Amino acid sequence: MGSIWETRFKNHPLWALINQITGQLKSLALPDDADLADSLSRLRWLVETIDAHRQEDPRRYSTHMLDNVHIHIAANVQPHLSRYALDPDGCAPCLRAAADGVDTVLEQLGIWPPLSQLHRQVAEAQQAVAAESVTLSAYKRQLEKEIGDSLERQVSAATQNYRANLEELEETLMAAVLGASRDLASLEEMRGQGAKVLTALTQQAVADNYGKNARNKAFAGWTWDLLGLAVGGVPLVILLTHYFDSDSTILSSATVTLTRLWIALAAVGLACLCFTRGSVDHRESRRSKRADLRLRTVHAFIANQPEEVREAVLEGMANRIYLQGNLESHEDTGRATADLATYLARARSRRQADDFAGSEN
Repeated sequence: MGSIWETRFKNHPLWALINQITGQLKSLALPDDADLADSLSRLRWLVETIDAHRQEDPRRYSTHMLDNVHIHIAANVQPHLSRYALDPDGCAPCLRAAADGVDTVLEQLGIWPPLSQLHRQVAEAQQAVAAESVTLSAYKRQLEKEIGDSLERQVSAATQNYRANLEELEETLMAAVLGASRDLASLEEMRGQGAKVLTALTQQAVADNYGKNARNKAFAGWTWDLLGLAVGGVPLVILLTHYFDSDSTILSSATVTLTRLWIALAAVGLACLCFTRGSVDHRESRRSKRADLRLRTVHAFIANQPEEVREAVLEGMANRIYLQGNLESHEDTGRATADLATYLARARSRRQADDFAGSEN
């Protein structure tokens, strides 16, 4: 059992307060701010210095000395430290205020007896550790800053490289699209030219067929005409020869006369049939010739006309010649004008529909 001075020293409330502050300091992380880190280091140094006196001879300390240090710590240090421990981010100035309160405590510690050599070395070592901790904290912040800057530079370089590659890819794609557009335009032009060539060849072939048919019909018509002339003319000459013959036996023979008459009628009928066939062939030949002429000259005829007129004329010809099969129209001029107006209206309607569809796209 210790002496009354030892019991009084160990049971003083100063040590309970020091233990409380020590627990609070251990629960706090080292702030990134240099001033706050120095304030925290100063508070730890104060606690370690006062706690070092706990190992000294109790007879060297009076109750008044302990009371004065306890009062100034409780009034100027511990309240500010407690508020900071509850909210380090919102009460950062409280840590600086607690460190400033250390000055009043040091004034009271000045009358305390000095620490022994061992405790002084321990205190100095702790101070060196605290200083090194501050240095390490500063080095940590500097390292984090350098790492952050390096990462930022790398990210910036990677972003620029990515953007450059993206722009290059975009240019390549645009060039490919433009090339494809030019190829498509070339193909469309070739398709249009091919369609024109095919149309011209088709018209030429159809016109040639109509021309050939016209020549064939004309030849057939003249053949039938010559055949009809031969069939009808020869019997007629023979009949007239017999009629004007002076031979009485021939003139008196009624039977022979009737026979000759029937032969003449048959020859005339056959000649009429031949002439009729020749007339039909001549009429079809004229139609084929006119169709040939129209097919060969239609584009030259409508070359200087508006687009609607060209479409209407071509549609009318296609409808009449190809669909209806009429090589020659027997309608009057008024009906033809009405048909042309109808085809013009259709062409304008199609053009307006195409323009509207193009504007929507």
